[in-house]
Amino acid sequence: MGGLLMTVGHAVPFLTSAVLSVLGVVSAWRIRRYWKRATVDDSGHSGNADDAIDVSGAITAAPRWRDALDGMIWLLHDRFQRHLIIAATMVTGASNAFLLLTALDISQGGSQLISAGFINAASAVGMLLGALMASQLVNRVPGGVLVGVMFALLAAGFTGAALVPSMVGKAIFVACSVLALPAGNAVLGGLSNTLVGKDKLGRVGAGSMVLQYGAYGVAVALAGWGMQTIGYGPTCLILATVLVAAAAYALTMRSLITLPTPDRWAKHIQRWSIAQF
Repeated sequence: MGGLLMTVGHAVPFLTSAVLSVLGVVSAWRIRRYWKRATVDDSGHSGNADDAIDVSGAITAAPRWRDALDGMIWLLHDRFQRHLIIAATMVTGASNAFLLLTALDISQGGSQLISAGFINAASAVGMLLGALMASQLVNRVPGGVLVGVMFALLAAGFTGAALVPSMVGKAIFVACSVLALPAGNAVLGGLSNTLVGKDKLGRVGAGSMVLQYGAYGVAVALAGWGMQTIGYGPTCLILATVLVAAAAYALTMRSLITLPTPDRWAKHIQRWSIAQF
């Protein structure tokens, strides 16, 4: 659809994205039911976490900056989480930069604008197919196996896409590379929900997104420079190498690759002394 809109006018996809973002804001604005954290002072008085209550009863502002950084600090401080977030950051940055560069390479010269979105569409189809199997796999296959397959497929698929010259071949490799992504993400998301308290999920999620999409921005900038300097093909091979390195890095985590099915996560967390937040 992005390619189709681009044929109407180069500004149209951006304007469409802006309109959809406004709709997202309006939709989120209508969310009314949510929990509020509570704080309890020495007298046993319960209050809204938006305010901190001192002994004298005076209301003082809560340290918001500390709340904002808590999640990221935990992700980088805990060994298990740090190992995992580094691998995830490498995957997010390299894979998305690869897809963007491929779309740019196809659309160079102003032609084939619709075809430029074909690789992204193939990625979406692969993830949709993987999502159909995810719920069944998560409850039956050990989580470590699913996460390991996810990283391995991403590395193999994008390496194949970097080596194959035809667009159809690239699309097939990309589609296959993300088949295990929904199941792997479900495992990691479920594990995070087990390790992180309900009132801290937002902070951890925000910290993770800042790190991963921050890396995506850096990866795109470097990949763009690489495309101008050494060309599309060599740059994509470098990005594929980053994905291979991320897979190798993740697969060295015994506490991750030995993760069982969800019904045995509690024992696994205790056995490997995985920190909770």
